[in-house]
Amino acid sequence: MPSVLLTVSNLRSIFGDTNAIPGHPHTGVAYLSSFLKSKGVHVDLYDERMDGPERLKTLLKNDYDLVGVTAFSYSLRHVYALVERIKSLTRAPVALGGPHVSVSRLQVFKDCPVDLAVKHEGELTTLELLGALTRPEPDLAQVQGLMWRRGADLVENADRPLIEDIDTLPYPDYESFGLERYPCAKSKALPFITQRGCVYKCNFCSVPVSMGSSFRARTPEKTVAELEHWHAKGWRHFQINDDVFNLHPPRVIEICRLIVERKLDLTWELYNGMRVNAVNEELLDWMKRAGCRLISYGCESGSPRILKIIRKGLTKEMVTKAVGLTHKAGISCSVNFIVGHPTETYQDAQESLRFAEGLPASFINFYNDTPYPGTELFEWVKANARILYPKYLTELSYNSREPIFDTPEFPRDERMKILDRGRDLYERSVLRYRMGPFWGGLAFRLSRWPWFKQLGMRFVTNTRLGHAIFSRLSVKFGGMVWVR
Repeated sequence: MPSVLLTVSNLRSIFGDTNAIPGHPHTGVAYLSSFLKSKGVHVDLYDERMDGPERLKTLLKNDYDLVGVTAFSYSLRHVYALVERIKSLTRAPVALGGPHVSVSRLQVFKDCPVDLAVKHEGELTTLELLGALTRPEPDLAQVQGLMWRRGADLVENADRPLIEDIDTLPYPDYESFGLERYPCAKSKALPFITQRGCVYKCNFCSVPVSMGSSFRARTPEKTVAELEHWHAKGWRHFQINDDVFNLHPPRVIEICRLIVERKLDLTWELYNGMRVNAVNEELLDWMKRAGCRLISYGCESGSPRILKIIRKGLTKEMVTKAVGLTHKAGISCSVNFIVGHPTETYQDAQESLRFAEGLPASFINFYNDTPYPGTELFEWVKANARILYPKYLTELSYNSREPIFDTPEFPRDERMKILDRGRDLYERSVLRYRMGPFWGGLAFRLSRWPWFKQLGMRFVTNTRLGHAIFSRLSVKFGGMVWVR
Protein backbone atom coordinates (compact mmCIF):
# COMPACT_ATOMS: atom_id res chain seq x y z
CA MET A 1 0.00 0.00 0.00
CA PRO A 2 1.48 3.39 -0.99
CA SER A 3 1.81 5.86 1.87
CA VAL A 4 1.93 9.64 1.95
CA LEU A 5 2.23 12.38 4.54
CA LEU A 6 0.25 15.52 3.66
CA THR A 7 1.31 18.67 5.49
CA VAL A 8 0.01 22.21 5.99
CA SER A 9 2.42 24.96 6.99
CA ASN A 10 1.76 27.90 9.26
CA LEU A 11 -0.41 30.41 7.40
CA ARG A 12 -0.54 34.14 7.84
CA SER A 13 -3.92 35.54 8.82
CA ILE A 14 -5.39 38.43 6.84
CA PHE A 15 -3.91 40.68 9.52
CA GLY A 16 -0.41 39.36 8.74
CA ASP A 17 -0.22 37.45 12.03
CA THR A 18 1.59 34.11 11.90
CA ASN A 19 0.30 32.78 15.22
CA ALA A 20 -3.43 32.89 14.57
CA ILE A 21 -5.42 29.82 15.53
CA PRO A 22 -6.86 28.24 12.37
CA GLY A 23 -10.64 28.06 12.49
CA HIS A 24 -10.86 24.74 10.65
CA PRO A 25 -8.77 22.10 8.82
CA HIS A 26 -7.36 22.86 5.38
CA THR A 27 -10.11 22.15 2.83
CA GLY A 28 -7.92 21.34 -0.19
CA VAL A 29 -5.76 18.89 1.76
CA ALA A 30 -8.89 17.32 3.26
CA TYR A 31 -10.21 16.64 -0.26
CA LEU A 32 -6.88 15.19 -1.37
CA SER A 33 -6.69 12.96 1.69
CA SER A 34 -10.16 11.51 1.22
CA PHE A 35 -9.55 10.85 -2.48
CA LEU A 36 -6.25 9.07 -1.90
CA LYS A 37 -7.72 6.98 0.89
CA SER A 38 -10.57 5.94 -1.41
CA LYS A 39 -7.92 4.57 -3.78
CA GLY A 40 -6.18 2.49 -1.12
CA VAL A 41 -3.40 4.93 -0.15
CA HIS A 42 -2.34 5.25 3.48
CA VAL A 43 -2.50 8.95 4.43
CA ASP A 44 -1.20 10.75 7.50
CA LEU A 45 -1.88 14.44 8.12
CA TYR A 46 0.23 17.14 9.77
CA ASP A 47 -1.03 20.67 10.42
CA GLU A 48 1.87 22.84 11.57
CA ARG A 49 -0.63 25.40 12.83
CA MET A 50 -1.94 22.89 15.39
CA ASP A 51 0.76 20.21 15.74
CA GLY A 52 4.11 20.77 17.39
CA PRO A 53 7.50 20.10 15.73
CA GLU A 54 7.92 16.89 17.72
CA ARG A 55 4.92 15.37 15.97
CA LEU A 56 6.53 16.05 12.60
CA LYS A 57 9.69 14.28 13.75
CA THR A 58 7.66 11.33 14.95
CA LEU A 59 5.67 11.05 11.73
CA LEU A 60 8.74 11.25 9.53
CA LYS A 61 10.18 8.18 11.20
CA ASN A 62 7.69 6.32 9.01
CA ASP A 63 8.81 5.16 5.58
CA TYR A 64 6.60 7.35 3.37
CA ASP A 65 6.67 7.10 -0.40
CA LEU A 66 5.95 10.83 -0.64
CA VAL A 67 5.61 13.90 1.57
CA GLY A 68 3.32 16.65 0.27
CA VAL A 69 3.34 20.32 1.26
CA THR A 70 0.59 22.71 0.19
CA ALA A 71 1.57 26.26 -0.80
CA PHE A 72 -0.33 29.55 -0.83
CA SER A 73 1.46 32.56 -2.29
CA TYR A 74 0.85 34.76 0.76
CA SER A 75 2.55 32.31 3.15
CA LEU A 76 5.63 31.26 1.21
CA ARG A 77 8.09 31.99 4.02
CA HIS A 78 6.36 29.41 6.21
CA VAL A 79 5.96 26.94 3.35
CA TYR A 80 9.64 27.05 2.46
CA ALA A 81 10.67 26.76 6.11
CA LEU A 82 8.52 23.64 6.46
CA VAL A 83 10.05 22.13 3.32
CA GLU A 84 13.55 22.71 4.73
CA ARG A 85 12.55 21.06 8.01
CA ILE A 86 11.04 18.05 6.25
CA LYS A 87 14.10 17.63 4.01
CA SER A 88 16.32 17.54 7.11
CA LEU A 89 14.25 14.73 8.65
CA THR A 90 13.54 12.33 5.76
CA ARG A 91 14.90 10.96 2.51
CA ALA A 92 11.41 10.60 1.07
CA PRO A 93 10.72 12.79 -2.00
CA VAL A 94 8.96 16.07 -1.15
CA ALA A 95 6.28 17.47 -3.46
CA LEU A 96 4.83 20.97 -3.41
CA GLY A 97 1.20 21.51 -4.35
CA GLY A 98 -1.47 24.17 -4.00
CA PRO A 99 -2.33 27.38 -5.84
CA HIS A 100 1.17 28.88 -5.75
CA VAL A 101 2.61 26.00 -7.78
CA SER A 102 0.08 26.52 -10.56
CA VAL A 103 0.89 30.20 -10.96
CA SER A 104 4.67 30.05 -10.43
CA ARG A 105 5.44 26.78 -12.23
CA LEU A 106 9.17 25.94 -12.38
CA GLN A 107 10.11 28.96 -10.27
CA VAL A 108 9.23 26.99 -7.13
CA PHE A 109 12.27 24.74 -7.68
CA LYS A 110 14.52 27.79 -7.72
CA ASP A 111 13.01 29.09 -4.49
CA CYS A 112 13.07 25.95 -2.35
CA PRO A 113 14.58 22.43 -2.41
CA VAL A 114 11.48 20.43 -3.31
CA ASP A 115 11.89 17.38 -5.54
CA LEU A 116 8.50 17.48 -7.24
CA ALA A 117 5.59 19.87 -7.77
CA VAL A 118 1.93 19.21 -8.66
CA LYS A 119 0.07 21.71 -10.85
CA HIS A 120 -3.64 22.51 -10.68
CA GLU A 121 -5.90 19.87 -9.10
CA GLY A 122 -3.93 17.44 -7.00
CA GLU A 123 -6.08 14.34 -6.76
CA LEU A 124 -5.34 12.39 -9.95
CA THR A 125 -1.78 13.64 -10.37
CA THR A 126 -0.78 12.69 -6.82
CA LEU A 127 -2.33 9.26 -7.18
CA GLU A 128 -0.49 8.60 -10.44
CA LEU A 129 2.72 10.01 -8.98
CA LEU A 130 2.52 7.59 -6.05
CA GLY A 131 2.03 4.76 -8.50
CA ALA A 132 5.15 5.80 -10.42
CA LEU A 133 7.26 6.26 -7.28
CA THR A 134 6.45 2.78 -5.97
CA ARG A 135 7.60 1.05 -9.15
CA PRO A 136 11.16 -0.34 -9.38
CA GLU A 137 11.97 2.14 -12.17
CA PRO A 138 9.79 5.26 -11.82
CA ASP A 139 8.86 6.97 -15.09
CA LEU A 140 7.95 10.48 -13.98
CA ALA A 141 7.87 11.82 -17.54
CA GLN A 142 4.50 10.16 -18.08
CA VAL A 143 2.73 11.76 -15.10
CA GLN A 144 0.55 14.60 -16.37
CA GLY A 145 0.38 17.67 -14.17
CA LEU A 146 3.81 17.03 -12.65
CA MET A 147 6.98 19.13 -12.53
CA TRP A 148 10.20 17.57 -11.33
CA ARG A 149 13.97 17.64 -11.13
CA ARG A 150 15.92 15.45 -13.55
CA GLY A 151 19.46 15.87 -12.32
CA ALA A 152 20.34 19.51 -12.86
CA ASP A 153 17.39 20.03 -15.23
CA LEU A 154 13.88 21.14 -14.39
CA VAL A 155 11.12 19.33 -16.25
CA GLU A 156 7.50 20.38 -16.68
CA ASN A 157 5.16 17.69 -17.94
CA ALA A 158 1.97 18.40 -19.87
CA ASP A 159 -1.00 19.73 -17.92
CA ARG A 160 -3.55 17.19 -16.76
CA PRO A 161 -7.14 17.66 -17.93
CA LEU A 162 -9.32 19.01 -15.15
CA ILE A 163 -11.75 16.73 -13.34
CA GLU A 164 -15.03 17.36 -15.11
CA ASP A 165 -17.33 15.34 -12.86
CA ILE A 166 -16.49 16.55 -9.36
CA ASP A 167 -19.45 14.58 -8.01
CA THR A 168 -17.09 11.59 -8.18
CA LEU A 169 -14.87 13.05 -5.44
CA PRO A 170 -15.49 11.83 -1.88
CA TYR A 171 -16.32 14.22 0.94
CA PRO A 172 -13.36 16.07 2.46
CA ASP A 173 -11.48 14.18 5.18
CA TYR A 174 -11.85 16.82 7.89
CA GLU A 175 -12.18 14.32 10.71
CA SER A 176 -8.69 12.85 10.29
CA PHE A 177 -7.24 16.26 11.22
CA GLY A 178 -8.77 15.90 14.67
CA LEU A 179 -11.72 18.23 14.19
CA GLU A 180 -12.29 18.56 17.93
CA ARG A 181 -9.04 20.56 18.21
CA TYR A 182 -10.24 23.39 15.98
CA PRO A 183 -12.51 26.30 17.02
CA CYS A 184 -15.03 25.24 14.38
CA ALA A 185 -15.87 22.23 16.56
CA LYS A 186 -17.51 24.52 19.14
CA SER A 187 -19.37 26.66 16.62
CA LYS A 188 -20.29 23.57 14.57
CA ALA A 189 -19.21 25.37 11.39
CA LEU A 190 -17.41 23.90 8.37
CA PRO A 191 -16.15 25.19 5.01
CA PHE A 192 -18.02 23.75 2.03
CA ILE A 193 -17.45 23.69 -1.74
CA THR A 194 -20.02 23.05 -4.47
CA GLN A 195 -18.02 23.87 -7.63
CA ARG A 196 -14.55 24.49 -9.09
CA GLY A 197 -13.23 26.97 -11.64
CA CYS A 198 -14.37 30.40 -12.84
CA VAL A 199 -15.41 31.52 -16.31
CA TYR A 200 -14.76 35.21 -15.67
CA LYS A 201 -11.52 36.99 -16.62
CA CYS A 202 -10.87 39.53 -13.86
CA ASN A 203 -7.30 40.68 -14.40
CA PHE A 204 -6.22 40.33 -10.76
CA CYS A 205 -7.58 36.84 -10.06
CA SER A 206 -5.45 33.69 -10.02
CA VAL A 207 -8.37 31.24 -9.84
CA PRO A 208 -8.55 30.59 -13.63
CA VAL A 209 -4.79 29.93 -13.57
CA SER A 210 -4.91 27.49 -10.66
CA MET A 211 -8.36 25.88 -10.97
CA GLY A 212 -9.28 26.46 -14.61
CA SER A 213 -11.66 28.75 -16.47
CA SER A 214 -14.48 26.24 -16.85
CA PHE A 215 -17.40 25.96 -14.42
CA ARG A 216 -17.51 22.45 -12.96
CA ALA A 217 -20.37 22.08 -10.52
CA ARG A 218 -21.66 19.36 -8.25
CA THR A 219 -25.28 18.42 -8.82
CA PRO A 220 -27.82 19.79 -6.34
CA GLU A 221 -28.56 16.24 -5.16
CA LYS A 222 -24.89 15.48 -4.37
CA THR A 223 -24.42 18.89 -2.77
CA VAL A 224 -27.35 18.48 -0.40
CA ALA A 225 -26.43 14.85 0.30
CA GLU A 226 -23.12 16.06 1.72
CA LEU A 227 -24.89 18.73 3.78
CA GLU A 228 -27.08 15.94 5.17
CA HIS A 229 -23.94 13.91 5.93
CA TRP A 230 -22.43 16.67 8.07
CA HIS A 231 -25.80 17.65 9.52
CA ALA A 232 -26.25 14.09 10.83
CA LYS A 233 -22.91 14.50 12.63
CA GLY A 234 -24.09 17.67 14.37
CA TRP A 235 -22.72 20.37 12.05
CA ARG A 236 -25.10 23.28 11.58
CA HIS A 237 -23.20 26.15 9.93
CA PHE A 238 -21.35 26.21 6.60
CA GLN A 239 -19.17 28.68 4.75
CA ILE A 240 -19.48 28.10 1.02
CA ASN A 241 -16.11 28.89 -0.57
CA ASP A 242 -17.05 28.62 -4.25
CA ASP A 243 -15.48 30.94 -6.80
CA VAL A 244 -18.75 31.62 -8.63
CA PHE A 245 -21.60 29.95 -6.71
CA ASN A 246 -24.49 31.51 -8.63
CA LEU A 247 -23.27 31.25 -12.22
CA HIS A 248 -26.41 29.16 -12.92
CA PRO A 249 -29.20 30.49 -10.64
CA PRO A 250 -31.56 27.52 -11.34
CA ARG A 251 -28.92 25.18 -9.85
CA VAL A 252 -28.73 27.30 -6.69
CA ILE A 253 -32.52 27.41 -6.41
CA GLU A 254 -32.67 23.62 -6.67
CA ILE A 255 -30.03 23.26 -3.91
CA CYS A 256 -32.09 25.56 -1.72
CA ARG A 257 -35.33 23.77 -2.54
CA LEU A 258 -33.81 20.43 -1.47
CA ILE A 259 -32.53 21.93 1.79
CA VAL A 260 -36.02 23.23 2.56
CA GLU A 261 -37.73 20.02 1.42
CA ARG A 262 -35.49 17.87 3.65
CA LYS A 263 -35.99 20.26 6.57
CA LEU A 264 -32.28 20.67 7.26
CA ASP A 265 -31.79 23.01 10.19
CA LEU A 266 -28.65 24.80 9.01
CA THR A 267 -27.25 28.21 8.12
CA TRP A 268 -24.67 29.19 5.56
CA GLU A 269 -22.67 32.18 4.38
CA LEU A 270 -20.93 33.19 1.16
CA TYR A 271 -17.83 35.33 1.65
CA ASN A 272 -16.87 34.63 -1.94
CA GLY A 273 -18.36 33.58 -5.23
CA MET A 274 -21.55 35.62 -5.69
CA ARG A 275 -21.99 37.65 -8.86
CA VAL A 276 -24.26 40.71 -8.80
CA ASN A 277 -25.23 40.15 -12.44
CA ALA A 278 -26.78 36.75 -11.62
CA VAL A 279 -29.00 37.79 -8.71
CA ASN A 280 -32.78 38.11 -8.70
CA GLU A 281 -35.61 38.15 -6.17
CA GLU A 282 -36.56 34.50 -6.65
CA LEU A 283 -32.97 33.35 -6.09
CA LEU A 284 -32.56 35.43 -2.94
CA ASP A 285 -35.90 34.33 -1.57
CA TRP A 286 -34.92 30.67 -1.89
CA MET A 287 -31.49 31.34 -0.39
CA LYS A 288 -33.08 33.03 2.62
CA ARG A 289 -35.54 30.17 3.12
CA ALA A 290 -32.67 27.63 2.91
CA GLY A 291 -30.66 29.33 5.68
CA CYS A 292 -28.36 31.79 3.88
CA ARG A 293 -27.34 34.54 6.31
CA LEU A 294 -24.71 36.52 4.44
CA ILE A 295 -23.61 37.17 0.86
CA SER A 296 -20.43 38.92 -0.15
CA TYR A 297 -20.39 40.61 -3.55
CA GLY A 298 -17.27 41.55 -5.49
CA CYS A 299 -17.46 45.09 -6.87
CA GLU A 300 -13.75 46.02 -6.69
CA SER A 301 -14.15 49.63 -7.89
CA GLY A 302 -16.64 52.47 -7.93
CA SER A 303 -15.15 53.85 -11.15
CA PRO A 304 -16.88 52.70 -14.37
CA ARG A 305 -13.60 53.24 -16.22
CA ILE A 306 -11.68 50.94 -13.85
CA LEU A 307 -14.41 48.30 -13.92
CA LYS A 308 -13.92 48.01 -17.67
CA ILE A 309 -10.13 47.85 -17.38
CA ILE A 310 -10.18 45.01 -14.84
CA ARG A 311 -12.85 43.19 -16.89
CA LYS A 312 -15.13 42.71 -13.93
CA GLY A 313 -18.15 42.31 -16.19
CA LEU A 314 -20.51 44.43 -14.11
CA THR A 315 -21.70 47.98 -13.54
CA LYS A 316 -22.29 50.09 -10.44
CA GLU A 317 -26.01 49.93 -11.17
CA MET A 318 -25.88 46.13 -11.00
CA VAL A 319 -24.14 46.31 -7.61
CA THR A 320 -26.65 48.79 -6.22
CA LYS A 321 -29.57 46.67 -7.40
CA ALA A 322 -28.12 43.41 -6.02
CA VAL A 323 -27.37 44.94 -2.61
CA GLY A 324 -30.88 46.42 -2.47
CA LEU A 325 -32.53 43.12 -3.37
CA THR A 326 -30.39 41.28 -0.81
CA HIS A 327 -31.37 43.76 1.90
CA LYS A 328 -35.04 43.38 0.92
CA ALA A 329 -34.74 39.58 1.14
CA GLY A 330 -33.48 39.85 4.74
CA ILE A 331 -29.98 38.55 4.01
CA SER A 332 -26.92 40.42 5.30
CA CYS A 333 -24.36 41.36 2.68
CA SER A 334 -20.91 42.81 2.30
CA VAL A 335 -19.27 44.37 -0.76
CA ASN A 336 -15.59 44.04 -1.63
CA PHE A 337 -13.38 46.78 -3.07
CA ILE A 338 -9.72 46.79 -4.12
CA VAL A 339 -7.34 49.75 -4.08
CA GLY A 340 -4.59 49.99 -6.70
CA HIS A 341 -5.94 48.76 -10.05
CA PRO A 342 -3.99 49.39 -13.28
CA THR A 343 -4.13 53.09 -14.27
CA GLU A 344 -6.20 53.91 -11.16
CA THR A 345 -5.82 57.41 -9.76
CA TYR A 346 -6.54 58.97 -6.38
CA GLN A 347 -9.76 60.36 -7.86
CA ASP A 348 -10.84 56.90 -9.07
CA ALA A 349 -10.22 55.47 -5.60
CA GLN A 350 -12.17 58.30 -3.99
CA GLU A 351 -15.04 57.37 -6.28
CA SER A 352 -14.89 53.84 -4.88
CA LEU A 353 -15.05 55.18 -1.32
CA ARG A 354 -18.04 57.39 -2.07
CA PHE A 355 -19.86 54.54 -3.80
CA ALA A 356 -19.10 52.14 -0.93
CA GLU A 357 -20.32 54.59 1.70
CA GLY A 358 -23.66 54.95 -0.10
CA LEU A 359 -24.42 51.23 -0.32
CA PRO A 360 -26.91 49.74 2.21
CA ALA A 361 -24.53 46.85 2.92
CA SER A 362 -23.96 45.21 6.31
CA PHE A 363 -20.26 45.93 5.98
CA ILE A 364 -17.68 46.94 3.39
CA ASN A 365 -14.27 45.39 2.66
CA PHE A 366 -11.33 47.35 1.23
CA TYR A 367 -8.32 45.33 0.11
CA ASN A 368 -4.80 46.03 -1.11
CA ASP A 369 -4.31 45.07 -4.77
CA THR A 370 -1.94 42.10 -4.76
CA PRO A 371 -0.25 41.02 -8.02
CA TYR A 372 -0.13 37.23 -7.78
CA PRO A 373 2.21 35.46 -10.20
CA GLY A 374 0.46 34.17 -13.30
CA THR A 375 -2.16 36.93 -13.41
CA GLU A 376 -2.51 39.72 -15.94
CA LEU A 377 -2.15 42.20 -13.08
CA PHE A 378 1.26 40.72 -12.23
CA GLU A 379 2.54 41.33 -15.76
CA TRP A 380 1.10 44.85 -15.83
CA VAL A 381 2.79 45.75 -12.55
CA LYS A 382 6.14 44.44 -13.77
CA ALA A 383 5.92 46.67 -16.84
CA ASN A 384 4.27 49.80 -15.45
CA ALA A 385 4.67 50.12 -11.69
CA ARG A 386 7.28 50.44 -8.97
CA ILE A 387 7.37 47.47 -6.60
CA LEU A 388 7.72 48.84 -3.07
CA TYR A 389 8.17 45.46 -1.39
CA PRO A 390 9.98 42.94 -3.63
CA LYS A 391 9.21 40.16 -1.12
CA TYR A 392 5.58 41.13 -0.72
CA LEU A 393 4.35 37.55 -0.95
CA THR A 394 6.04 36.80 2.36
CA GLU A 395 5.87 40.25 3.96
CA LEU A 396 2.43 41.68 3.21
CA SER A 397 -1.14 40.54 2.65
CA TYR A 398 -4.16 41.86 0.79
CA ASN A 399 -5.24 43.37 4.12
CA SER A 400 -1.98 45.30 4.69
CA ARG A 401 -1.96 49.08 5.08
CA GLU A 402 1.21 49.37 3.04
CA PRO A 403 0.66 49.31 -0.75
CA ILE A 404 2.70 46.69 -2.57
CA PHE A 405 3.39 48.92 -5.58
CA ASP A 406 2.69 52.42 -6.77
CA THR A 407 2.56 54.38 -10.02
CA PRO A 408 3.19 58.02 -10.99
CA GLU A 409 -0.55 58.64 -11.29
CA PHE A 410 -1.30 57.02 -7.89
CA PRO A 411 1.76 57.30 -5.60
CA ARG A 412 2.31 55.52 -2.29
CA ASP A 413 1.16 58.31 0.04
CA GLU A 414 -2.13 58.73 -1.78
CA ARG A 415 -2.71 54.99 -1.80
CA MET A 416 -2.17 54.85 1.95
CA LYS A 417 -4.73 57.62 2.51
CA ILE A 418 -7.34 55.64 0.60
CA LEU A 419 -6.41 52.34 2.29
CA ASP A 420 -6.67 53.99 5.72
CA ARG A 421 -10.08 55.44 4.94
CA GLY A 422 -11.22 52.12 3.46
CA ARG A 423 -9.99 50.23 6.51
CA ASP A 424 -11.82 52.62 8.83
CA LEU A 425 -15.02 52.07 6.87
CA TYR A 426 -14.52 48.30 7.05
CA GLU A 427 -13.74 48.20 10.76
CA ARG A 428 -16.61 50.47 11.73
CA SER A 429 -19.14 48.49 9.68
CA VAL A 430 -17.90 44.96 10.39
CA LEU A 431 -17.61 45.45 14.16
CA ARG A 432 -21.19 46.70 14.31
CA TYR A 433 -22.29 43.75 12.18
CA ARG A 434 -20.37 41.23 14.28
CA MET A 435 -20.99 42.64 17.76
CA GLY A 436 -24.10 44.78 17.48
CA PRO A 437 -24.44 48.58 17.43
CA PHE A 438 -23.35 49.19 21.04
CA TRP A 439 -20.47 46.76 21.52
CA GLY A 440 -19.35 47.11 17.91
CA GLY A 441 -19.39 50.90 18.13
CA LEU A 442 -17.46 50.80 21.40
CA ALA A 443 -14.89 48.38 19.95
CA PHE A 444 -14.42 50.65 16.94
CA ARG A 445 -13.82 53.72 19.11
CA LEU A 446 -11.32 51.84 21.26
CA SER A 447 -9.58 50.51 18.15
CA ARG A 448 -8.60 54.07 17.22
CA TRP A 449 -5.81 53.61 19.75
CA PRO A 450 -3.25 51.47 17.85
CA TRP A 451 -2.00 49.67 20.97
CA PHE A 452 -5.53 48.62 21.92
CA LYS A 453 -6.34 47.52 18.38
CA GLN A 454 -3.22 45.34 18.17
CA LEU A 455 -3.90 43.86 21.61
CA GLY A 456 -7.52 43.15 20.68
CA MET A 457 -6.65 41.42 17.39
CA ARG A 458 -4.07 39.23 19.11
CA PHE A 459 -6.56 38.33 21.84
CA VAL A 460 -9.18 37.28 19.28
CA THR A 461 -6.92 35.47 16.79
CA ASN A 462 -4.25 34.00 19.08
CA THR A 463 -6.23 32.80 22.09
CA ARG A 464 -9.11 30.38 22.39
CA LEU A 465 -10.81 32.58 25.00
CA GLY A 466 -10.71 35.62 22.73
CA HIS A 467 -11.99 33.59 19.80
CA ALA A 468 -14.82 32.16 21.95
CA ILE A 469 -15.93 35.57 23.21
CA PHE A 470 -15.89 37.15 19.76
CA SER A 471 -17.67 34.13 18.28
CA ARG A 472 -20.40 34.28 20.92
CA LEU A 473 -21.03 37.97 20.29
CA SER A 474 -20.90 37.40 16.55
CA VAL A 475 -23.44 34.58 16.56
CA LYS A 476 -25.71 36.62 18.86
CA PHE A 477 -25.85 39.42 16.32
CA GLY A 478 -26.14 37.22 13.24
CA GLY A 479 -22.56 36.79 12.05
CA MET A 480 -20.12 33.89 11.90
CA VAL A 481 -16.41 34.09 12.67
CA TRP A 482 -13.70 32.34 10.67
CA VAL A 483 -10.16 32.63 12.02
CA ARG A 484 -7.70 31.58 9.34
